Amino acid sequence: MKIFIVSAIILAVIPISILITILLSPFWSRFEKVTGVESLGHSGPANWCFVVIFLIIISILIAIFSNRQWGRKNGTQDF
Repeated sequence: MKIFIVSAIILAVIPISILITILLSPFWSRFEKVTGVESLGHSGPANWCFVVIFLIIISILIAIFSNRQWGRKNGTQDF
């Protein structure tokens, strides 16, 4: 059952990460000017930008859920 929940979360994060990456286009443009790393092309952000945002969101969700699980095991969960 957990594999289905994890799969559903990952599938839900994909469109969210795409939207956030596109909304961050001004950031990617500035990032490219400052660092020289190509991040924004004529057709939008580079592929690695989408991957970075996806991994950041997944990392945040893992941190939240693992913290909640740890709190349940130790009886210290506040919410």
